[in-house]
Amino acid sequence: PVVPEEKSVVSSIKDAMGLGQKMQCTYTMNEGGKAFESKVMVDGQKYASTTTIDNMTVYGVFDGENQYSWTSATKTGMKMSKSCLEKLQATAQDMTKPAETPAVAPQDMEKAFEMAKNVKCEPMSGADITIPKDVTFTDQCAMMEQATKMMQEAKDKMPSGMTIPSMPSAY
Repeated sequence: PVVPEEKSVVSSIKDAMGLGQKMQCTYTMNEGGKAFESKVMVDGQKYASTTTIDNMTVYGVFDGENQYSWTSATKTGMKMSKSCLEKLQATAQDMTKPAETPAVAPQDMEKAFEMAKNVKCEPMSGADITIPKDVTFTDQCAMMEQATKMMQEAKDKMPSGMTIPSMPSAY
């Protein structure tokens, strides 16, 4: 009988997170005709990602409760708590139930990981999952809640059958 080879490389970031080990994953994607490479360091449910697009690097960190994102071009970034993200996604889904076209909810980095192709994850010793001290983060929750509230109020005043335009993605 043929014994299947044991795979040492994990091919899903979600699977790597489920292992509860420190791992580094790399993958490439094409978006808008541009190829870019991402690296994700995983430590259980926490992770840090770097994506290089043209001459700019986009960073993302999830510390277990808050999702942070910023770029190499500025010293400002965005912060959103997991509970806020879940609440906003639920609200966006509620707002689209009467219509056929779903609104785009704030982007969850983990959802992007699920779409990643050609992923290679390997064990690593230390994952640097820290937030830089020199970047100022704006809490997106209050801004998104205000925008959602305004959209809901506008929806209540619309004639039935009209649809709401898609909400812009936070990430």
